[in-house]
Amino acid sequence: MAPPTAAPSKSKLITLFNKYKDPDAEEITVDGTIKLCEDLDVNPEDVVLLAVAFELKSPRVGEWTKGGWIDGWKALGFLVVSVDTISGMKALLPRLSTKLSDNPDYFRQVYKHTFDFARTEGQRSLGIDTAQAFWALLLPHGLQGAALSHQKAESGDGDVSMEEEEGWKPEYTNWWFEFLNEKGGKGVSKDTWVMVRFPSFYISGSDMKSVFGLLAHNRLEVHKLQHGRSVTIFSGYFMGSSKFVFRSMAINDR
Repeated sequence: MAPPTAAPSKSKLITLFNKYKDPDAEEITVDGTIKLCEDLDVNPEDVVLLAVAFELKSPRVGEWTKGGWIDGWKALGFLVVSVDTISGMKALLPRLSTKLSDNPDYFRQVYKHTFDFARTEGQRSLGIDTAQAFWALLLPHGLQGAALSHQKAESGDGDVSMEEEEGWKPEYTNWWFEFLNEKGGKGVSKDTWVMVRFPSFYISGSDMKSVFGLLAHNRLEVHKLQHGRSVTIFSGYFMGSSKFVFRSMAINDR
């Protein structure tokens, strides 16, 4: 039997945190984040950093708190040995990347966290360009594995079908971006951010309730035609951060 993995050392994690911390602040900020990425041999725009941001509860881009750093790495210590070292952290990144692409529940958690992470402090919505940049990172990665490819169908009463429904496709991302660029707008609300992850053909039970709540609140129509190949993804577009104007977006996939 393999010996148990030693728990990550809090003192080592604090030493690493202080190495990257802004000398004039209590957190690791942008400069420290760039240095950390260099030491981890990871591109600052690599999608795996969104998983790290979720695990370490990073409040926004380029900011890492001491508490989140220590608790997050300690919680990840069961995955690799020596996660309290740069080499151990480097060894962990491919595992997080694979989990993000293969595990639908994990992808969902990281995706939801990304909205608040990417949002400018004090703002309630994401800018269109910012939202598209993060969608362009997350959605293709989720399509590499099982995270976005299929979803168990679920009825309104909670019964789960044994049949898998078709999930997200690369062309849906392209259609959505084309729609945004055509209609314009100033921002993407949190409700809309979640809706893009859960179109009608990709809704599970608890999310279905959220969708119906959004329908009632914003009168935004989202549905899949039961016959034929014409799919309506969204029928609203953004005017500011939360106001919707009705527009039909029917995509004929013939």
